[in-house]
Amino acid sequence: MTYFFAPIVSSLILLASSVAAETTPVPLPVANGVASGSGSGVIYIGGMTDGRVLAFDGDRFRVVTPGDDRVSSVAALRVDPRDGTLWGTAPDVFGRHDPQGAVLRKPSVVFQIDPATGRYLRIIELPAGAFANDLAFDADHNLYVTDSLGGQVLRLSPGDRAFERFVQHDLLGGGGLGAAGIAVAPDGSMYVGTYSAGRLLRIRGGHVETLRTPRPLRNPDGMRALPDGTLLVLEGNATGESGRLLRLKIDGLDAAVQEIAVVEMPLNLTLEESTVVVTDAAARPWLTAFLAGRTAQPPEVSRLRRIALPLEGIMK
Repeated sequence: MTYFFAPIVSSLILLASSVAAETTPVPLPVANGVASGSGSGVIYIGGMTDGRVLAFDGDRFRVVTPGDDRVSSVAALRVDPRDGTLWGTAPDVFGRHDPQGAVLRKPSVVFQIDPATGRYLRIIELPAGAFANDLAFDADHNLYVTDSLGGQVLRLSPGDRAFERFVQHDLLGGGGLGAAGIAVAPDGSMYVGTYSAGRLLRIRGGHVETLRTPRPLRNPDGMRALPDGTLLVLEGNATGESGRLLRLKIDGLDAAVQEIAVVEMPLNLTLEESTVVVTDAAARPWLTAFLAGRTAQPPEVSRLRRIALPLEGIMK
């Protein structure tokens, strides 16, 4: 997710690459959550305006689920590597106004769906005030979710019925939207981007540390760790020019940055072998109005961007 609202220069700077992207229109406003990895070649997509989840097989879209009363949006999606079920986050971004004009929001939830039937297997409510954003699994099948308003990462261990606090830290907040994109690397290190403050953090052994990048990152969001230890990060650039797909090579706390592709309004991503699939909300005029507190309708169609990775980024 999403679109809400001076580092030390690294000695490593990778050369930028310009990579062509294949574009597919998506019949959803503000497409955000995206997932693959079930082995079927199907891409799952959700948007920020309701709880629908679509499946795309390369030829057509079908509705996996029309949503649930408790699911107000689909900010992130992940395929469960154990059983192929689909997990997602659902913050109530827009809420509703009461007669006095106050904005009322439903609790954030994390949900699990059987993609074959569209049936909800679990809907887990997060603590009051939490804003469920992105998801990641670790090698032990713990599920982590970023709370963008609470400055924390929550964890659901196998067999548990509720999320527990994994880590809370001032660096995970920072005004506006805090902890957003999350990924767990092969060595067990966790990486989290803070959207408004533009920090990229490493969490390891209970320590939260800020990575040093050659330039500030503008709204770092969706991310994935690659098998070679490099990190894919979407740079949302919410209030300026188009965003970017970046690849970071991390050495200690120094992160060299390689630009892979320009994407107008990237929100989340998934990985299909050597291809990155990015949800592009393609709604910058709407976003500008939304951030300024003005009412505007987002376009009815978003985009999927398929971006081939340079080979050095997928070494096993």
